[in-house]
Amino acid sequence: RAPVTINQMIRWMEDGLGKKARIKRMPVQKADIQDTQADIRKAQKLLEWNPGLEFKAGLDLTIEWYQRHRDFLATLNI
Repeated sequence: RAPVTINQMIRWMEDGLGKKARIKRMPVQKADIQDTQADIRKAQKLLEWNPGLEFKAGLDLTIEWYQRHRDFLATLNI
C-alpha cells in the first residue's frame, strides 16, 4: 500500500464533497511529524485481522455517510 500524503487526502475530500478546501499554511513546528506509517503486523497476528479497504475507499464511504447524515450531525452540540 502506497502512503497517502495530506495533500492527496485533501484533494480526495474536495472531490468527494464538491468543495474547495480553505487551507492556511503555517510554519512547520518542531513536533510536527513529517512521515509516518502504521505497522499493523501485531493486530494482524493477535486479532487475525486485515484491513478490508484501501484508504481512498474508506474515505469515500465516510464522505457518503456524512452526506446522508448531514441533518442529524447539524443537531449535535460538539
